[in-house]
Amino acid sequence: MNPPFPKGGQGGFNINILIINSISNIYFNLFQLISTYFNLFQLISTYFNLFQQYIMKTINIPLNIPNFLSVFRLFSFPFVMIFIFLRHEQLFVFFLCFNLFTDFLDGWIARTFNQVTEIGSAIDSLADTTTYFLALAGLVAFKWDDFKPYTAIIWIFFGLLVVVDLYPLIKFRKYHSYHTYSAKIGAYLKGMFFVVLFVWGFYEWFFYFIMITGVLIFLESIVVTWVMKESRSDVKGLWWVLKEKKQNH
Repeated sequence: MNPPFPKGGQGGFNINILIINSISNIYFNLFQLISTYFNLFQLISTYFNLFQQYIMKTINIPLNIPNFLSVFRLFSFPFVMIFIFLRHEQLFVFFLCFNLFTDFLDGWIARTFNQVTEIGSAIDSLADTTTYFLALAGLVAFKWDDFKPYTAIIWIFFGLLVVVDLYPLIKFRKYHSYHTYSAKIGAYLKGMFFVVLFVWGFYEWFFYFIMITGVLIFLESIVVTWVMKESRSDVKGLWWVLKEKKQNH
């Protein structure tokens, strides 16, 4: 049976599912040992069961540097969550910044060396979402005193993020990977914000700037989902979607 996603990607070759399962089992056993002391066994075992089910459905992933970096961000999620539970702020900040850097790097490599694939775009988007929620968890754990007066704004922001992810999943039965220009710029800005927050401190004007631009970007993505009849990867933005729709009529 052919995989549901095209192989594509220059220089890529398929990871054998047995290798993926072996890696997952190694991580699972490691976390089982750690969670004995921190009561995280159920959370972590559920995570890896779901992740293995996802890999089993996709069967094959083109193995190239962009996809490797995206998969790394997915696998790093429970590790970084443990740093939050253990209150290791410096380790959390290091891995959060590293994940943000790999988010920039994998997209640049994929576009520059023609290694863009549909499944790679989907994994990248999913990894981006996990990074956002890691940032939220770290914000609550380490910087909540700074953000407590803005609780309502923060929950509205992350509520829209959930809608952005769930709406195309419900409409198209697949995870979106639009990668609009505004979303790319917004990701870089959010990365800068978290680096500044954890290294130099909280700046209210920067916070409001990130919230306003983020809401506008989320609204664009929601409208793009509403306008399109089928899901596509690497959509430039709402203007291009509307232009294409007009040309087809």
